[in-house]
Parts: sequence; structure tokens; C-alpha cells
Amino acid sequence: MLRRSRSSEPAGHRSGVSTSGVVVAGDDPAALELMGRLLTPLGEPVSLIADTASAVAAVASSPCRVLVLAFSGEAQRTNLSTLAAVQRRTEPAVASTPVVIVADDDHHLLDAWQAGIDDHLVRPVHADALVGAVRGALERTEAERADHQRQGLNRARAAALADPDDA
Repeated sequence: MLRRSRSSEPAGHRSGVSTSGVVVAGDDPAALELMGRLLTPLGEPVSLIADTASAVAAVASSPCRVLVLAFSGEAQRTNLSTLAAVQRRTEPAVASTPVVIVADDDHHLLDAWQAGIDDHLVRPVHADALVGAVRGALERTEAERADHQRQGLNRARAAALADPDDA
């Protein structure tokens, strides 16, 4: 019998805790519904949540495989505070939940990657990009996830150096 080493475990199987599903949190009901329909073919249950406090509570009560945060305008900072709230949880499966952010712009890109996101998409988001980002978060091993995050952080740093006003 072959067993995966801990470092080759997909991110959805963190710390031996059973995790399932994708939680999508956002402030636009129509966009939430659309994202839910787009992500359903991935074969994971999809929960749609309209506010961040409920999203954190849902992830804490039933660890998910991926959390998608999609807030507009000034609420984009909510993405970072939600990410911080999830990471502060003491349960390993919750604290290490992969997070994909959907934002209106790249304004908080460096902060988001420094906070430990798994992917960042800018609206308007193409269906393929959303599905690809979530699929990547579902399928990456912990080692691949760390490498992907490091690459994203490096790209964000380079962009911030090129245009400090956009960072």
C-alpha cells in the first residue's frame, strides 16, 4: 500500500481533518450566484455567503477546501480582514484554508499576497480564470502551494516597485 507523504498531500487534506466544499463570500448577490454556478462543475459543494462574519463562521464550523472572497469598492479591505480572521483560528484546517480573492483592482495586491492568499483575480473575471484559480487551490500539494504563493508575492513586489502608487 502506498501512502502520500505529508508534503504531497493536496491542500484540501490539511492536518488530517476532513474538509470539503468551496465557500464563496461576496457583497453582490448576482455575482455570488454566477460564481456558484461556475464552480459547481468542480465537483465540490459550493456555499454562497453574503457577509464576511458569516463566511468566517462557516469556515470555522465546517472547514472548507477553498474560500473565495469577492467584495467591491471600499469593501475590498474586507478581503484582507477576513483572511486575517480565518488565519487567526487555532484549528489547523481552518487557519490553512486556501483563499482566492476577487477584487475590483490591484490596489491591495501586495498586502493580499503578504497575507498569504493563494490567488488574486481582478474583475471582470473570466469564467476560466475563476475556475482555474479555485481548481489550482483545490489540487496543489502543500509544497506546490507554498511555491505558488512565493511566486505571487514576488510578482506583487515587482509590480509595487514598478508602480508604487498602485501597490
